[in-house]
Amino acid sequence: MARGMLKFYTANQIKISKKITMETFIFWVTRLVLLACLAVLVYMMMPNYADQSDGWE
Repeated sequence: MARGMLKFYTANQIKISKKITMETFIFWVTRLVLLACLAVLVYMMMPNYADQSDGWE
């Protein structure tokens, strides 16, 4: 009986862990996309500062 309960428990754990893994995967992909967009925006803004002559040259 204990062996059957253990099998049932591990099957449920695998299901739960798969669900959590999918959610964390989506979570991290979203974070990476947001960071990539932020990096692109910063990269696009940086040359503008370099091209402007502020009188120091």
